[in-house]
This record gives sequence, C-alpha cells and structure tokens, in this order.
Amino acid sequence: MTTSNRHKILKEQAISLRLTGQSYREISTGLKVSKSTLSGWLKNIEITSVQKHKLHQRWIVGLAKARSKAGERNKQARLNRIQEGKIAAKKLLESMPLNAAELELFLAGLYLGEGFKIKNRFGLGNANPAIVLLFVTILRKLYPIKEERLRAAIFGRADQDSDKLISYWSNILNIPTNQFHKTQLDQRTKSKTTHTNYFGVCAVSYNDSSLQRRILAISDEMVKYINT
Repeated sequence: MTTSNRHKILKEQAISLRLTGQSYREISTGLKVSKSTLSGWLKNIEITSVQKHKLHQRWIVGLAKARSKAGERNKQARLNRIQEGKIAAKKLLESMPLNAAELELFLAGLYLGEGFKIKNRFGLGNANPAIVLLFVTILRKLYPIKEERLRAAIFGRADQDSDKLISYWSNILNIPTNQFHKTQLDQRTKSKTTHTNYFGVCAVSYNDSSLQRRILAISDEMVKYINT
C-alpha cells in the first residue's frame, strides 16, 4: 500500500470516527495520527450539538480526574520532601550529639523567639505541646531546678473545659495541677467551635531571677555575635 493510499484510508477512518462523536485525542490515540494532521482532515467535519455536549462533559470529567491525579502527585512529592528532611535532620543530630553548652544556646534561641519576660520569671508560651514540653525538658536537663517553682497558665477558647485543659497539659508536662493558674477562656470565641485537637495556649514559667538573667544575657550575646 502506497503512502497516499494509507493516508486516504486513515483520513476516511478519522472522519468516520469523528462523526460518531469521538474526540481528537481518542482518534489520535486509536489511529496513531498526530492531532495537527487531524486538524487539517477534520476542520470541515461538523458533529451534532448532542455529540458536542457529550464531548464537553467528558472533557470536564477528564479535567477533574487530571487535576485530582496532579494533586495526589504533588501531595506525595511534598510528603516525600518532608520525609527526606526528617531523615536528614535525624542524621545530623545523630552525627553531633548536643552537649550542655549547645543545649543552653538552643534554649536561649528558643526563648528569644517564643519566650516572655515577667519579673523574676523565665517562661515560654505556645499552643504546640511539643514545643512547650521541649522548653520544660531542657530546663530539667540543664539546671537543678526546683519543681515547685514551675508554674503554668492556659489560655483557651470559650467552649473549652478548664479542668480538661489543665489535666491535658499537666499530663504532657508532668507539672502538678495545683501549680496551674486559673485558666483564661476567651469569651470573644463563643460563636466558634474549637477544633478537637486544640488545647489552648500553655504558658510555662520558672521563678528564678538569676536564671532569667543568664538566658537573657546568652540571647543578647547570640544576637550580637551573629549580627557582627
């Protein structure tokens, strides 16, 4: 079969398929003919309004599927990048175990970003239990603190139960409930429902003016050192 005859047969097949309501993509895939070639062959071929509507509906469904697949791919790629970051961070820490001096620098940096200043008190507040626990854990590791000097206060939303919040943070931080101040509930949030996994902001402080001065001094020196 000559090339011209083959093209003629393919063109007739393409026209026939188009008249049945097939899309250019379907015809191109089935006949192994480029869409640019089909555009020339089929430019004068009219299909019915019903067929056009069906093609449009199929295009909408196909677009939705393509977006969904792209979203899933992007999500998986993001999860992979996060996992790679976690693995790299774990390897980094395993290769250089932190000594007391480095931990104290880390604590000063944490305090610089998240801490608060109250007379004679050294403290930090956050809604993330892991960050608040990190602060308390480093305090306990680095210094011979007196547990009874630890205090905590919770700032919650209007629909939350104070006792449940105190119990939750007490268990997380291993601080007795009698060392918690009265919980503050924001009455401005009455009209909103709180997310199940939200337990308010917990502010933990330690009563020791000398420790406060030490951490503030380290924080100040860190700023000066890095900015020099």
